[in-house]
Amino acid sequence: MNIDIFVIMTELKQEHFELIDSNKQKAYEQQKEMRDEISFFALNCPKFKLFKLYDEFKRIKKDNTE
Repeated sequence: MNIDIFVIMTELKQEHFELIDSNKQKAYEQQKEMRDEISFFALNCPKFKLFKLYDEFKRIKKDNTE
């Protein structure tokens, strides 16, 4: 009976790690998509919006360093 419990626990751990890996992969893909979208926007936006975007970038960067 102890062997059955061990096998079940091992399978649960494996499923747990597979779920974690799947979630990490999804998060990585979402972050990559966001970076691509922001890059495309920055490269193709009008000058005025680029200035606003740069001001927002400086504000966020300042908030992170404090």
